[in-house]
Amino acid sequence: MNTSIDFSPAFATLDLDTLGLINGGDAWQDYKDTLSKDWGDTKTRWNAAVEHNLVNGKWDAGKWADNFGGAVFNGGKTAWDATGGLIGKAFGK
Repeated sequence: MNTSIDFSPAFATLDLDTLGLINGGDAWQDYKDTLSKDWGDTKTRWNAAVEHNLVNGKWDAGKWADNFGGAVFNGGKTAWDATGGLIGKAFGK
């Protein structure tokens, strides 16, 4: 019967991909600023798409499609930036 107790410390390690995302300065504020800008861009595109939708009475298929596509793209970029680009790994990328 082994009665010894292991008191060796457990060391944390940093993922090199995550560490590569840090580029100095106030990383937390940079992160918040990026997400704030992404969200603002997404809202702007979404509101423009709503302005040119069929129900609103200002139907313009080209402007609606451009802004709807932009809102979807910007929403995806927001998710990408919010996860530090790691969201791609969840989908096998």
